[in-house]
Formats: sequence, structure tokens, C-alpha cells
Amino acid sequence: QAFSELVAPLLKNPSLNGNNQTMQEIRSELLLVGRGGLITSVLSAVDIALWDLHAKRANTPLGILLGGNLEPVSAYASGGYYYQGPDFEGFVQEEIRDNIAAGFTSHQIKVGGLDVSSDARRIRAAITELPQGHRLALDANNAFKSEHEAARALEAYESAAGAAGLWWF
Repeated sequence: QAFSELVAPLLKNPSLNGNNQTMQEIRSELLLVGRGGLITSVLSAVDIALWDLHAKRANTPLGILLGGNLEPVSAYASGGYYYQGPDFEGFVQEEIRDNIAAGFTSHQIKVGGLDVSSDARRIRAAITELPQGHRLALDANNAFKSEHEAARALEAYESAAGAAGLWWF
């Protein structure tokens, strides 16, 4: 309803001068409606759609239009969610093996949902499954309350990874 009543009428003639001008015009019109919540979500969807429209009008892939290229990029397997059971090391190992079987060479697991020593055991278990040339990253999901707490955990995590190390991106 927010889109159809507030935004759609503003899109009848999107600016041919580019997405930034069109989005600025829409934001100006909606200034008194507010800048957060549902309006922000609607504007995000409109912005994405305008970029798609711009690329179609230019008959150019969006990635190229934005300055990229068409070279393949590697993906990583994001997982390592917490298994509710006593064998959380085995669970993360099985997940890593499944990811390897699916063709992934880069992996990511969650940390911060258990105490540091338990997460360190999960990291050590994941590392033992990685063939040469594979890498492991961590996702802490805002788990630490202070820089000191994060630094202490990261030291334990790096130690658990041993010579294989962790992949920081």
C-alpha cells in the first residue's frame, strides 16, 4: 500500500538523467512521510528496480554498468549454525564435508553462540576437514560486547585454527 499510494505515482516518468536524480526526487517528495521503517524498504526496492531498468535501457549487464566485469567469482559456503546436541563438533565437520562435496573451497561458520572454548573446538573440528587450499572464515554476528571480549575470543579462535589459519575478508 505504501508503494502504490506514495511511490508509484512518482515513478510515472523516471528521470532519464539517472537513478540518483530519480531517487533524490522521490526522497524529496516523501520527506514528510518519514525516512525509516517501511518507507526505507520500499525505497530500497525502487532503487534496485531503477538500476535494473537503467541497465536494460543501456542493453548492458548491470555488473558492467556498475564498473565490474563478467569474470566468475568464487562463493563460500556459509553455515556452521548451532546444532542442539552433544556432538556439535561432529555436526560442523559433517557440514564442511557436505560443502566440499558440493564444490566449495571456502567455508564460513558461526561463532559467538557458545562459550569461547566450545567455539574454538568447533573451529578446530572444521579445520581438520579442510583439504589443502581450502579456507575457513568466521561469522560472529555481533556476539561480543566489547573489543576486549572480541580480542580474547579471536586469539582463541586463531589458536584453534593452528597453522591453517583463518580467512579474514
